[in-house]
Amino acid sequence: MLQHSTTHLWRFFAGFCLVTNGLYLAVGVWWGVGDAGDLVRQGSPSWTLLAFGVATVPLGFALWNGQSGSFGLGPHPQPVSWRQAWTAWCVLIATLVAEFQFSG
Repeated sequence: MLQHSTTHLWRFFAGFCLVTNGLYLAVGVWWGVGDAGDLVRQGSPSWTLLAFGVATVPLGFALWNGQSGSFGLGPHPQPVSWRQAWTAWCVLIATLVAEFQFSG
């Protein structure tokens, strides 16, 4: 294993995607707004979108569980290296560039 692993950053990002997308679709079905509202109006069964949210939100929280020490928090904090901070910064910039590039 690498001395300064960035695995926890990828686990945080994957968990974030699972939680936010699951909540986005589940709440959208409940309120009939956003992409979920559009999907239901186009004929998708609302239970499938709710099932997606029910499945992905706990998975996202499971990925986050026990990660606080890797971010310098909690009862056993570890220092955050410059490489980890640089990786997080690069992922943020790449995400923003892709968002601006591909948004309508």
